[in-house]
Amino acid sequence: MENDGETKRSLSNEDAEVSNKMARTGDSEDELYEMAFKKLGPLSQEKIESLYTTGKVKRGELDGRSMQSLGNFKEEEVLEVLEQFGGPNLEGARNKSAYLAGVMKRYRADPKAGPWHMHSQIAQGATREQLLDQIVPAVKKRIDELVANNAITASDIDDRCLEFLTQLPGRVGLQAVEDLGRADLTEIRNRSAYFKSICRRAAANAGLPFEAGGAENRGPPGRPGPYGYEPPRRPDDRGYGRPPQQYGGHYGYDGGPGYGVIHPPRTLVPASLV
Repeated sequence: MENDGETKRSLSNEDAEVSNKMARTGDSEDELYEMAFKKLGPLSQEKIESLYTTGKVKRGELDGRSMQSLGNFKEEEVLEVLEQFGGPNLEGARNKSAYLAGVMKRYRADPKAGPWHMHSQIAQGATREQLLDQIVPAVKKRIDELVANNAITASDIDDRCLEFLTQLPGRVGLQAVEDLGRADLTEIRNRSAYFKSICRRAAANAGLPFEAGGAENRGPPGRPGPYGYEPPRRPDDRGYGRPPQQYGGHYGYDGGPGYGVIHPPRTLVPASLV
């Protein structure tokens, strides 16, 4: 509640500053919009223009006050705010400027608590180009840079990896791509699978309950996967259950001492990192 109060005061101060500026300069709403828009970073401008070209927002529905408020965020934060703003709830918003103000308010209160969805909204069979279009521009730009610098190849991030990235907030996706670019991939045979593990780790580090689409990619225990709830542990040859227990100084036996084959101790890997 304390953070919410600080957010209200912050936004109220911003609104007052904008109103005072308009009163002092006599600028029209359109002029104020243009001035504030030009102060945003190029990727932010590109994202806003894409909202217009795709028809999600009509020109004139976002006012100068909205643009000025966006200017108080860092560019990567602006991209995340716009990503949340352009979600499925936008269609039902009558006042787009007020809706954007609400998104910014929630983001200020808790950047991790935005309307981030567990499953991708990408239709099955989407082309690589369609997947790339859904990725946060800053992430797509960094991928292009790494490919151009020969740090990675385009095939290192296949279509499934791109679908993973469409589900990640901008800062998390960017961190995952940066980690891939820094990694020594010489001995990595399946680089796409390796990148998926990087995405999961980045999501886990950000405190996100990451669960990408696909039957083989289930979320942590207790959270529903695409085809129901995941069993509490990974299966072995006999089904689900605890790993063999140790007896004395020896490894445990499946089925108890004297039965089956000796197995070494198993290391259980969290489902989010598998």
